[in-house]
Amino acid sequence: MKHKMCKITETEKEKCITNFQKEIENLEPISFEQNTKWKENFPKAAGVYFGYLEGELSYIGETAELYSRMNDLRNTYNHTLRKKLGKIKLALELENNKFSEQDESKLNNYMETNLTIKALAVNFGRKEIEDVLVEKYKTTLLNSVSLRGKK
Repeated sequence: MKHKMCKITETEKEKCITNFQKEIENLEPISFEQNTKWKENFPKAAGVYFGYLEGELSYIGETAELYSRMNDLRNTYNHTLRKKLGKIKLALELENNKFSEQDESKLNNYMETNLTIKALAVNFGRKEIEDVLVEKYKTTLLNSVSLRGKK
């Protein structure tokens, strides 16, 4: 038996991503907090999230579980956005994939003052949504350049 691939047109893809973007932009931003209860603002579901610094879109990510990923954001070792904020915005030096205890404190204060997150559960196509939107906003994002799918 031959399997038929599920295909969508470029127009359908663009419409889906536009609708997603409108929906996530209409959400209330959640201010970052360096406490364990902060992650409870997010569902235990796959999804895409937007990070805003002082109200400006600065990072787009996707994850298999928003709840756990938002907990990762509290730990420099586990999250690229946190590393980038420390290095780029505060000129901190990484050592063994983390900052010194004093610098971690500075970074926590910076993030609690300036970072908000909007997240939306997405059960299918989250990587594609992230890829398209990172490409669209790449000049203003802190995201690293992805090599996935570019071989």
